[in-house]
Amino acid sequence: MYYKIISYKIDYLKYLILLKITKGSVLKRVLLGSFLMYGVVFATVSDIFPDVLSSGSGINFNSKAEIEGSGEELMTPSMLNKNKAKCDGVFCQMSGEAPEALKSFKFLESNSKGKLEVTEDMTFLDSDLGSTEIKGDNLTITFDAPEGGFLNRRQSIASIKDYGKNTTFIFRAGDYHIGEFESIQNDKKIKDRVELKSDGAVRLYIKDSFTIEKNTNSDPKNHVVVINSNRSAKEFLIFSKGNFKIDTIASFDINFIIYGYSAIELVGAPQSLFHGAINAKGELNIGNKKAIGEFVYDKEAVEGLYSAIFKDNLLAIKPNDPKREGKKTIEGIDANRNSIRDDVELYIVEQFGYSQKIMALAIQYARAYQYGLNIAYSATHDEAYEWRAGVVDEARLCKNYIVSDDRGYWILNELKDKVTNTRVRLKGLFKIDAKSSGVYPVGTDSTTWKLKCSFNPDEMEN
Repeated sequence: MYYKIISYKIDYLKYLILLKITKGSVLKRVLLGSFLMYGVVFATVSDIFPDVLSSGSGINFNSKAEIEGSGEELMTPSMLNKNKAKCDGVFCQMSGEAPEALKSFKFLESNSKGKLEVTEDMTFLDSDLGSTEIKGDNLTITFDAPEGGFLNRRQSIASIKDYGKNTTFIFRAGDYHIGEFESIQNDKKIKDRVELKSDGAVRLYIKDSFTIEKNTNSDPKNHVVVINSNRSAKEFLIFSKGNFKIDTIASFDINFIIYGYSAIELVGAPQSLFHGAINAKGELNIGNKKAIGEFVYDKEAVEGLYSAIFKDNLLAIKPNDPKREGKKTIEGIDANRNSIRDDVELYIVEQFGYSQKIMALAIQYARAYQYGLNIAYSATHDEAYEWRAGVVDEARLCKNYIVSDDRGYWILNELKDKVTNTRVRLKGLFKIDAKSSGVYPVGTDSTTWKLKCSFNPDEMEN
């Protein structure tokens, strides 16, 4: 056992020496190209969300509004009542041009046709939910997307209709495909509020419509519509095919980034606060008679997005760098719960953002080795053999399909170095390697290599 561990250490030292010798040639050119392309990826996202408010059709200011962080000019081909809005202290101007548009997304319909009436606090864990109706008051409803998607957890919901009062919706990190969301209360005899929270990176895909109306007996100073308050706007990303509307005679407190394929309307009292970015392909309507409040462009949040590796995924959320906290355990931190350590996912985005296929391969490979580290000390020899001959070998064969030259070897070894970036993780690698010694790669017909990928590389653009 000790001899094997020492031999692995020697092999690793050889690898470091070899890496240092060759780093100035092939690998350096590959990584330099990835850095350049990485910048292009982020520039594209900034073109989609250039301002806090932008529209492909026109922006209508129906009340006074204060716009901050976008400069004097908003990206839109037309603007009505521009003398009602001030951009960084001066009356807003329009660019005369539309911002960049996003392609449409593939909506994942729920396979459940049932209807559920909710009268108590509840957590939904299923991948498919039917029509969900909230009938109780002061409830907390949690949606917890299960594993299933390649990049993120996913949950499909036929509809969410809130008939109760003072409902709190919690969306755990993941993707949520919602046919219709509705929370409407216009009875001025009662008090009501609604809050949508996230505990990590959340993406909502809305098919038909999203409507919140809260015109009740509330002090205008009170925030009766609260979405993702006290968290970064990048952690609540919305794509809405149908109309999107938030309307309240009180105020709202909203931190999100939204791309609407149809019209978007926001109405609230002067105490309303919005942080993030909006791009409406249809008309963007702001306010209704009275002043609406502040809209602050969150450039940092926009730069926290990147072009996702699948056509249907549009934009993804770059994880935060966990820094020293992420090195305290062998498992690290995975705040968005997608089975990739956040520091590794961030590294993959930065280094391999120039290629969807290589990003996807790197994710598959990183998951395989992280799983090996997680079980390194508890796995039996049989379990270690299964790990080596299973997910690790599948990643290797997938690499052969995508990258057939030496570039693939260097990419994956650089990635392995990142995955094992602490002493404990490196010892875990030696441990699982020792337990799985004697397992040799299985020769496989090249026509089956693609099938070993945990994604479909032929669906990717590059």
